Amino acid sequence: MEKEQASHPNPEIVTRLMTSVLDESAGTLKLYFTVSTGALDLFTNLLAGSHAPRPILAALAFSIFSFGASALFCLRLLLGVLKLRVMFVEAISVGESTQSMEGKIRVWSGEMKKYGTRMEWLFYIGVASAAVFVAAIVAVR
Repeated sequence: MEKEQASHPNPEIVTRLMTSVLDESAGTLKLYFTVSTGALDLFTNLLAGSHAPRPILAALAFSIFSFGASALFCLRLLLGVLKLRVMFVEAISVGESTQSMEGKIRVWSGEMKKYGTRMEWLFYIGVASAAVFVAAIVAVR
């Protein structure tokens, strides 16, 4: 009868997968950032040139602030991804224990989840506010 051996992941494969996940996460955050800042720029120009009633413009202004705040949280998340990469490099270079690294990652993850949730909600609020603006403009005209 053969003994079952515990599965030990190949460190090289784990490193590649981790790097891939970090790259994809950073790419997604860059997309959020690009859309948020693009909306911020477009809506600010639209607000400056619009002659719509103030209550309708308020929805657009709210959208601008929401997208701006979302972009700021997105920048914080991008810096967080960079911080995680630095943590991994430092841990590998000094031979840090797995338990120590897991604790650091747990703290980092909690922080990033908080920022990510806020960024996502602000992004959706910005989209909803822009939709209200568009609906109000269509209704007035």
